[in-house]
Amino acid sequence: MTHLPKQVCILIPFHHRQDLLLPLLKHLKQFSVCVVDDGEQSSDWSFWKEIHPTLECVRAGGSSGFTRAVNTGLKHLDTLGYANVLLLNDDAWVSIDGLKQLFQLAGKNRFLSPVIQTPTAKYYGASVSSWGGIRLNTSSNQTVDALLGACLLMPSRFRLDERFYHGFEDFHLTYTAKQSGMELIVLAEVICTHLDGGTLQSHSPEGLRYSVYGHLCFYDSLRRLPLIYSLYLLQLFRSEHREKVTTKHFWKVHQGVGAWLWRAIAARIASSKLGSSKIK
Repeated sequence: MTHLPKQVCILIPFHHRQDLLLPLLKHLKQFSVCVVDDGEQSSDWSFWKEIHPTLECVRAGGSSGFTRAVNTGLKHLDTLGYANVLLLNDDAWVSIDGLKQLFQLAGKNRFLSPVIQTPTAKYYGASVSSWGGIRLNTSSNQTVDALLGACLLMPSRFRLDERFYHGFEDFHLTYTAKQSGMELIVLAEVICTHLDGGTLQSHSPEGLRYSVYGHLCFYDSLRRLPLIYSLYLLQLFRSEHREKVTTKHFWKVHQGVGAWLWRAIAARIASSKLGSSKIK
């Protein structure tokens, strides 16, 4: 007997924002949903299931980071037979009709995203440059090289690269998928409202640390390090919230750079011992 793949399941990584998760579970009550609990301590799943009775829950390591939490959920849903998964942040919101439109276009060789609307802009995926820049597209006419993970419909067989922790893992996944022949689609008629940092503010000191680290992991290039590092320093000097920028912001950028640099050097030393001397 041939077992047909199940319909799409919505995967929500959760850390601590119950105020965001609970109304989202109520909104998604008619769909299959799985929450990956990655809080410091396990939450009361029975309380969540009072809101969404068919909810699937799985425990991650606890503050293991976005990437590992998502991979925990993807592995679980892949085992359950779901061919496709909608990765949805707990600070993101899509209409019921919009979700149905996404689900109708799900396929084993494509990644789909709605337009991601933040309080300041709408984003139609992202463009990747060879020199080290990644630009969020603000027009549907721009080339789509990568998609944002705030709301991303994807085949369940894929996994995020666990070198990343919280930042750029979605760009890396979708960019490399496109390079391997997968189709990337932004549905311009579907809008996902995203708080843009409801869980972790991207311009906070800790958010900057993860961001610069993820950016460097994306390119994995020692030669591009000075340029990417300079981009983050320039961002701080030109920030529209410059009066709120502190020495801690600069220190966290340096921490992110340092963490990637040590990892990159260690990887290259290990690679050279195996007979490869290639350094980008």
